[in-house]
Amino acid sequence: MHNLSLLDALIVSTLCTIATIPGNSLAVFHWPLDDIAARSVQTAFLLHNIALGIFGIIVWARVSSFGLDMTKCEDNHGVMFVIFGKSIRATNPALRILAIMLFGFLLVYTLLVVALKVYGKVTSKSRRPTSGHAPLSSANPPPDMPVLVREVSMMKKENSTSMGESTVEMEMVRRPSASLTHHRGVIQSCLAFVTPQQLIVTIPYLIYLIITTEQILLRNHLQDQSNQWTLGQTIAMLMIISVMTDFVLATREYGGERRFGDIIKEEVDHVRRRMHRVVAMVTR
Repeated sequence: MHNLSLLDALIVSTLCTIATIPGNSLAVFHWPLDDIAARSVQTAFLLHNIALGIFGIIVWARVSSFGLDMTKCEDNHGVMFVIFGKSIRATNPALRILAIMLFGFLLVYTLLVVALKVYGKVTSKSRRPTSGHAPLSSANPPPDMPVLVREVSMMKKENSTSMGESTVEMEMVRRPSASLTHHRGVIQSCLAFVTPQQLIVTIPYLIYLIITTEQILLRNHLQDQSNQWTLGQTIAMLMIISVMTDFVLATREYGGERRFGDIIKEEVDHVRRRMHRVVAMVTR
């Protein structure tokens, strides 16, 4: 970090933010799963957010003196930042406070997700039935199951047959596991879980960040240097392209052939059918 100028740090934080948006969305898709691939995506998402949050706070907290040893300048008042096409000095106090708040929110948000993830793991292990307990069945539902769900899970076989449903499908009403319940409940609420179709609204923000990055280079008269591709620039662009490619593939295959898409789609469909069945019974 001592070898970075303030302008370099601003460009790095902007590029990392560009990678954060599709990366976080990809992590959300994997959140209901608990296999090795899902854990690797989740871990990368958490570490990236924590590192970016800490890095952004350090840069903007020391914006007046950051990187002066590298540039051999007296101050950073000449460094320009761009917001909606307008140039603002990076040392502007209001901009500094806003940036620290945004990166602080990212850091707190990520740490909260980590805490909820750990809490979900601990509680899932504590709720796991021991060998001395009776196996769960439709006649013996778990005690922590909501009353409405418990009643639906204990419906008789003839009722399910008359509605064109199978007994196996009725078993899906019960919670698959305490861990998955925590993931779909508290943690996914914290992640603002949405469908890939809704995540298309992030595309304009990505375009804005890309244009802003180019404008920062232009306003600071670095367009000639930026046209000379170095190893660092190439690696950074490859990393961004890799994350965005994974995001596009995940969105395209959501609900199709990939396992996490199938699971989410099937669970939503089962819940929807169960709710229709409950409404029909109540209004009967």
